[in-house]
Amino acid sequence: MEGGRLTQEQIAKVLRRAAELDRTPDDDPRLEAAAVEAAAVEAGLSPTSVSQALAELQVGALEPVLPARVGLLGPPSLTVQRAVPGPRSAVDTAVRAWLSGQLFEQRRQFGDRSGPPGRGCWPVSGEVSTSTTASPSMA
Repeated sequence: MEGGRLTQEQIAKVLRRAAELDRTPDDDPRLEAAAVEAAAVEAGLSPTSVSQALAELQVGALEPVLPARVGLLGPPSLTVQRAVPGPRSAVDTAVRAWLSGQLFEQRRQFGDRSGPPGRGCWPVSGEVSTSTTASPSMA
């Protein structure tokens, strides 16, 4: 702790420990999403950012990434994510066309990765893209 300032890791440890100390044995360790949102906003985070983070958590986008073995040319895979506004079919078609034009081929289809309608990182109308894994074509 330098000059009274805490790192992100230290903040997480302090808050986690304070929650442990505050809990009684029969308390449920889980919190309602609304309580987390309220606490985050009170701590100075924007409601929009907190809602997006909660939506990403619900769809599995915040799951920890296991460290990949790094070879001579770098890691064996690359993951990129981005919220793209637009109708699902149009976004999906555009992404698939672009990947195909870059000589990628579809290997796996993960389906709809959207959160609940009207919440988080997706537009209120429920317009989302599907999540796809593609690999460079060796043809």
